[in-house]
Amino acid sequence: MTKFNVKDRRFPKWENIKPDFKFVNDLENIDVELIMAPEIDAILEMVPGVLMSTWDPSGRHKDSSRDKQPNPEIDKEEAMKLFYRACRGGFLPAFLETIDIVVLFDGINWHDVTHLIRSRKMTFFADCSGDKLLNTREITIPEAFVQGGYEEEYKELMNKSMDLYCKLMNDKNVSHHDARLVVPRTEGTFYYVRMNLGDAIRVCHQRFDHQTQPKSDTIIMAQLWVEICKKYPFLSFLLNFDETNKFYMNETKTNFASNFYQPLPQNEGVLEYTDREVYLYDKNPDELYGAGHGSVYERLMNRYKREILALQDEAKAQYPYLFTEEYDKDYKA
Repeated sequence: MTKFNVKDRRFPKWENIKPDFKFVNDLENIDVELIMAPEIDAILEMVPGVLMSTWDPSGRHKDSSRDKQPNPEIDKEEAMKLFYRACRGGFLPAFLETIDIVVLFDGINWHDVTHLIRSRKMTFFADCSGDKLLNTREITIPEAFVQGGYEEEYKELMNKSMDLYCKLMNDKNVSHHDARLVVPRTEGTFYYVRMNLGDAIRVCHQRFDHQTQPKSDTIIMAQLWVEICKKYPFLSFLLNFDETNKFYMNETKTNFASNFYQPLPQNEGVLEYTDREVYLYDKNPDELYGAGHGSVYERLMNRYKREILALQDEAKAQYPYLFTEEYDKDYKA
């Protein structure tokens, strides 16, 4: 690792660069990492005041020197019960929006970025294509191209694109801002993202939709969810990877439905449309190249499902009082 020196050039000069990249599977290349998240004890400290402020009788708008009626004492177990109720939607969403996390989305490609930045409540720290050389970045390739017999043709196009990028950069009469426009959108990149816990839960539910979204979206959100649940295992019960895709369900009721694919098993039988001719494809997403039995997509998703099941067992062992009939009765969200 190079040690930071403030006097170093942020973008060093280059001479006669050449393509020096490799092809990687687009889904295997994705690596989502939780960089920063508050410890559970720090969150629970906010429960008596912030989360329960609606019922605070102390008149805290008054001068702080005056005596105030203290909040009812809340022990750690009771605070956890209240926090988990908030995570399940039992309180207004504002409390979860006070809990910021920072996530690194690494190994995504430039197209994946266009979906990531649709979440406007997030703050993005971008990998800038105009502030570094791009000739050594990996190029991602979907498994569908390989299974369909298009791998070599795709690689030929990518190689030509990167050859031209290096020629443009070496010319020194073409700006690097212009030269980068020839770089494939399937080149690898990364983004650091700040979001709050409430938005993270919502975006995972929204974007985890294999019926309508790209496979990379599903993998990105599945990894994000696993990362969050590693930090807060009790959240692992809030999202089922095989649940009915609600957006898809609602979309089919309108004239704006895309109707790309035939329904997946979890959506079969609950759709508004019964006429199969409305769909653009005669297959569901899992029947297309790159998603079916034995695919990288299936292997990765099975791994994330196993990780979530393990985290659910961990949550039950660590917080048994959150998973009882008594809790559901008294704290039902």
